[in-house]
Amino acid sequence: MPERNSDARAAELAEHDAWFRRQVQEGLADADSGRLIAHEDVEAEFARRRARPARQPTLIACVARVTVPSSSVQAKSSVPLSVAFRKKAM
Repeated sequence: MPERNSDARAAELAEHDAWFRRQVQEGLADADSGRLIAHEDVEAEFARRRARPARQPTLIACVARVTVPSSSVQAKSSVPLSVAFRKKAM
């Protein structure tokens, strides 16, 4: 991968810093105007989330082709195995 230009990287960091500072200011303004979520409400929401059963991991897409050496199967030739997974419906 080519090395990134240090000027471009510095500009990215400056842009991120400016964005982050804007987000902090927006949060402080929200808090000053009373737009807050009560601690009890946050605790109740996360207790509800913890009580839900864990979701199974979702495999988005994976296709593999494996050739098994002949020494590991009964037949004396290579056996190709294909495995495909599709996204699980949620």
